[in-house]
Amino acid sequence: MFRRSISRTIQVFSRIAIAIFATSVLLTTQAWGGAGSKVLYSFSGKPDGANPYSSLIFDSAGNLYGTTEAGGAHGGGTVYELTQSNGVWTETILHSFSGTQDGWQPQSSLVFDKAGNLYGTTWSGGAFQNGTVYELSPNGDGTWTETVLYSFSCCNGDGFNPNSAPFVTASGKIYGTTQWGGAATTCNAWNFGCGTFFELTHTPNGWKEAILYSFFAAPDSSAPWGNLARDKAGNFYDTAIWGGSQSYAGTVFQLSPATGGGWTENILYTLDQQTGIGVSGEIGGVVFDSSGNMYGASGGGVFELSPSSSGWTETTIFPFGNSPAPNNPYSGVAIERSSILWGTTAWGGGGTCSVTGNGCGTLYRVQKINGVWQENAIFHFRDQSKGWFPTSSPIIDSSGNVYGTTLNGGAFGFGVVYEVTP
Repeated sequence: MFRRSISRTIQVFSRIAIAIFATSVLLTTQAWGGAGSKVLYSFSGKPDGANPYSSLIFDSAGNLYGTTEAGGAHGGGTVYELTQSNGVWTETILHSFSGTQDGWQPQSSLVFDKAGNLYGTTWSGGAFQNGTVYELSPNGDGTWTETVLYSFSCCNGDGFNPNSAPFVTASGKIYGTTQWGGAATTCNAWNFGCGTFFELTHTPNGWKEAILYSFFAAPDSSAPWGNLARDKAGNFYDTAIWGGSQSYAGTVFQLSPATGGGWTENILYTLDQQTGIGVSGEIGGVVFDSSGNMYGASGGGVFELSPSSSGWTETTIFPFGNSPAPNNPYSGVAIERSSILWGTTAWGGGGTCSVTGNGCGTLYRVQKINGVWQENAIFHFRDQSKGWFPTSSPIIDSSGNVYGTTLNGGAFGFGVVYEVTP
C-alpha cells in the first residue's frame, strides 16, 4: 500500500512538472467555426463509474468501450460499453473492479482480440496489489466474465503499475510495459526500478510472464508511458517520461529482438527540456503513418520523427504554449489520415477549471496542407457541464466525428464521453 501511494504521488508530480517546463510560445489559435459538441454520457460515480482516464475504442458495430479509473459498484473503477439507439447513448457496465484479486484503478485503454475478447491493465490491485493484466470475455446472455491473466509482484525483478494497454498479437501473445519495477534497484531518486517491457505467453499451466527488458536510470529510458506501437519487422516503439541524455527529459525508444535471443533498446530521440523543443512531460506513445513516420505529443508540442539512413529526425510540427494556448498533454495523438492528427491537452483553452487557472483543456487538429503542417482547428473545453481536463487521445469515426473522454466535469462532475462534429 505504501509503495502504491508513493507511485501515485510521483505520477501526480510528473503531471505537474509539465506545466513547470512548458515553453512560452506565442500562438495564433483559430476558432473552431461550425463545430458542434455534445455529451454522450456523464458519469455519476456509483454504480456507473467515475473519472474516465483512458481513450475509447470502437467495435465493428460502432459501439464505444472504455474504462473509468474510479467509481463503479466497489469504487475501484469500471469497464463500460456505450451503445446508441435513436440518437440516445446507453451505458452498460461490463465489470466493476473490487480492488482485490480482480484489479483496481484501470488507467489503460482496451484492445480487442480477433475472437471479440477485451484486454486491459489495472494500475494496482491483483494478488500482490501492484497491478494486473486482465481479459473480459462475452457470455451468451450479454454479460462478461473477467479473468486476471497476470498479477504483478513488483519485486525480484518483476514490474509493477502498468498504465498502458496491452498489445495482443494474432498468435495470442501479449506484450506491454510497466511504469515501475524491473532489475534496476533505483530510478533517479526513488528506490525502485525504472519499468519493464514484458511478454505473456499462454501455456497449459496458465499465462507465463517473461521480462524482455528492464529500464534503468538515465541515459536509459525511465518510466515507459504510452501504448506500444509495432512495425512490420516486429520492433516495438514507445515513449518514456524520464531518462535519455538529459535525465528528466524523456525519450522515444525502440525495442528490437536481438540476434541470439533477448531484446535491445535503441533511444531514437531524447526530448529537450532546455530549449523546450519536445520538452519533457507525459507523452502517450507514438503512432505511424503509411510512410513510416512517427508522431506523438509531449510538453513541448506535437512532434514528428522521420526515418533516414543516418537515424531519426525530429520536427516539432505544433508547439504548445501557455494558456489559452493548448498545453500539458496527457496522451499521444490519433491519426485520421497521414495528413491529419488529432490530440488533446489537459490544460489550456481558457476557463478556470483547474486550480492553477491554466484552462480547462483543448481538442486540437493538426493538418498537413501543401506539404506544411498547420494547426487549423482547436476546440476549448470551457463549459464544465460538458466536461473538462481531457486526458485521453481522441478517436475518429468514418464520418470524421471525434469521440473522447474528460476526467472531470459533466452533469455530476465525474467526467464525460463527448462527441465533436467539425
